[in-house]
Amino acid sequence: MRKFAIFLAFLLLTAACGNSSSPTTNETTKPTTASPGPTTSVESEDSVTPTTAAPTATAAPTTTTAAPATTAPPTTTTLPPPNFEVPENFDAFSNQHQAAFRAAVDIEFTALPDKAGMVAAVFAGDTLWTYALGEASATVPMTVGTPTLIYSTSKTIESAVILALVEEGHFQLTDSLESVLSAHPDYSLLDQTKINVAVTVHELLSMRSGIRNYLAGASDSPDLLRVVNKPSWKPTDTLGLIQEPWVEPGEYEYSDSNNYLLGMVAELHSGKDLSVLYRERFFDPLDIAAVLLPDEPVPEGTARPHGDLADFGGAGFGDMIEWDAIQYGYTPDVWHEQDARLAWATASIVSTPANIARWGYELYSSNGSAISEQSRSILLNSFEDELVSFGGQPHYYGYWIAKRSLQLDDGTWLPTIGHKGGGPGYVSQLLYSPDLDLSISVLANQGMRYQGSCNNYDPLTCIAWAIFNAYAP
Repeated sequence: MRKFAIFLAFLLLTAACGNSSSPTTNETTKPTTASPGPTTSVESEDSVTPTTAAPTATAAPTTTTAAPATTAPPTTTTLPPPNFEVPENFDAFSNQHQAAFRAAVDIEFTALPDKAGMVAAVFAGDTLWTYALGEASATVPMTVGTPTLIYSTSKTIESAVILALVEEGHFQLTDSLESVLSAHPDYSLLDQTKINVAVTVHELLSMRSGIRNYLAGASDSPDLLRVVNKPSWKPTDTLGLIQEPWVEPGEYEYSDSNNYLLGMVAELHSGKDLSVLYRERFFDPLDIAAVLLPDEPVPEGTARPHGDLADFGGAGFGDMIEWDAIQYGYTPDVWHEQDARLAWATASIVSTPANIARWGYELYSSNGSAISEQSRSILLNSFEDELVSFGGQPHYYGYWIAKRSLQLDDGTWLPTIGHKGGGPGYVSQLLYSPDLDLSISVLANQGMRYQGSCNNYDPLTCIAWAIFNAYAP
């Protein structure tokens, strides 16, 4: 049980390993030609998007007047399970593009020392391509409709809902945590030696609040097992795992505690569970299939997580849920429930690349409709001037959005925005190119500690890089 607690505490940005088996493939449209693999590229430290300049490190954008908080608890609603099958009402990319996209995925998947499954999707306006290979479990192939955890790519949905609530006047980006959360029935449970209630919404969104990550040192906390095993759970239970006192805000520090706090803020001001808020605001209007754990049940057929079992007392590469069942007798639903208590607002969306590529387009593109032009402007101009390490690479970081440039084969630098995710058994990459108006999502049901074939990037970023290369004029 102790090893399982340590395993759960590994839920951070990047993750573990992979398995080798003869891959199966699944694709919505079959390409007709082959495409060469990517060439080596070097990352630029000077990446800018074609939008206006980022705000200074201390300034928060001005917003509307805050509305008074409500003490009403969120409404609990039972949501119907979504349909993860890929819609057929989209156009197809050219055969040449499809072949290049497929080759990009094949090259990286084939090069992995260990393999489970991988799915990719590319979306531009009304055109969609998606492709799957490998396995969802030992007996089920990965398909383009297999639901998979996207981990920290989930943050992109929460930042969108916070900006929408700001625009509606519920609160301002400059408001303090105390002013926007003190009416919450669980506010008194927050340890204010660990959570600085004077920080602003802007500082929480920027990962500059000085509030420590609840997972830092959590494997040594006797409370970890209580949080994941107690009969009932609420976000303040997980926030109670924070070990260290807060520090002065201003410095960048990637901390999932910020997401939990703003998740509570969103529920308080909307009067709805976060899962309902996501469905009503985004998923249903945009026809996007996704669920939020643990608020909703684990979708049937969700891809099983894979990784190096030696990290958890086993041996070799394998199915983490199967290993956990052998060790502790837990079912897949229990595994995901416990994992999601340590992920919730920060990293527990389950979806598919076809849905997440479309989400990225609807969120970031000027042609998208997830948020208003005003909110999109705030989001795309939320980057700080300072380069920070995000996923082991230099990025500019904003309101749960990262920005970097990828060098294409012709030597030009292509600005991209998005957010990656990773943890035990799953990795995710969402990238959007404003110049190409193209959105890419790649998911794998295995952790990855590997470099991809394009030198400085991880395999999922190498796939996106090769796809951008192929699509660029």
